[in-house]
Amino acid sequence: MMVTNGSHLGKGEKCVMIKKKIVNLTKSVMAGFLAMAMIVSGIVMIPTSADAADTADTVCYLSGYDITQYWKEDVAERTAPVLEGHVFGGWYATADSTTPLTEETAKSATTAYAKFVPNYVLSVKAQNEEGTAEGVGPKSVRILSSVDCKRYKNVGFDILLNNSKSIGTCETTNVYGGLKNSAESTDVKYPEEEFGTLSDFFSVWRLDNINHKNYGKIIYVRPYWTTLDGTKVYGLAKYVHMEDEYNNYINVPVNLFTGEDVAAGTVDMSYSTNLDFVSFEAGRVLPEMKENSATAGTIKMVGNATTVDTSVKADGIYATVRFKAKENADVSNLTFSMNNIKFCNWKEEFINTVKVLNVTCE
Repeated sequence: MMVTNGSHLGKGEKCVMIKKKIVNLTKSVMAGFLAMAMIVSGIVMIPTSADAADTADTVCYLSGYDITQYWKEDVAERTAPVLEGHVFGGWYATADSTTPLTEETAKSATTAYAKFVPNYVLSVKAQNEEGTAEGVGPKSVRILSSVDCKRYKNVGFDILLNNSKSIGTCETTNVYGGLKNSAESTDVKYPEEEFGTLSDFFSVWRLDNINHKNYGKIIYVRPYWTTLDGTKVYGLAKYVHMEDEYNNYINVPVNLFTGEDVAAGTVDMSYSTNLDFVSFEAGRVLPEMKENSATAGTIKMVGNATTVDTSVKADGIYATVRFKAKENADVSNLTFSMNNIKFCNWKEEFINTVKVLNVTCE
């Protein structure tokens, strides 16, 4: 194809401009970040439980939200209000649990109370089939989340095998007050013990016939529930690995939830020096990532969007870090704190409202 009057860029020139733009963007986000190479192939590289430490352990019904700004007749246009440390649990006519709005009653509502549930309720854990071990299989794994009550239309999971292949719709109306690991087992697991005091029922999805060669691969999981008014609400995502259980790895998902448009961001995670760093995995929000784990007790992470001038939502899994306890170390009641949080847009303007959830593990 002929290019005339200098009005088009050749591929090489365009690539150079893209590299420059990303480099400039990341310089603004990581000023003073760390002295290490942050460019890979021309692109800037920049729970366990949920955020119990930052979350009040109560369900609340708040009147300060205008339902007409969130609830629309077109299901695709419905959005959930955001409250730090919580997930949306539906619209209610009164400030209690007795009057949830349905799709029909929400149509005519001009005022309503927004129900919020601590976000640990809608988080993820996993339970391997008994006997799962390295080289042994195939085996199954149960993906678990929870609900605080039965006043939801359905529950489900977005699941990607190897962090890429969707297994299709994983949605159900069934929840469970307790679970056994097998029909013969006498050990019953209860949701409040696994997730927290406000978790009353498990939601469950089982993945069968997983080859032992895949036990170390990522199973991306993000739970959701659909409120009685028809709003689909996502919880905290996690990278599940079947090997975590038998290797005694501590899996720490780093989640964003406030939903701003961002192009790049850095986060420092502080952790107990009773732990050894095992691995780092880029999340799905900013998949071009880099980390520096050279200093014990701190992981420095930086990432950027992959397409120049195309922003992403600060909502979902930012990264996963895995650890293992040092020999004879006390690793009860661990807290992983997120610090030095800096995010910006493609104009290199800092966005100070992005929140990154701390993680606690008992």
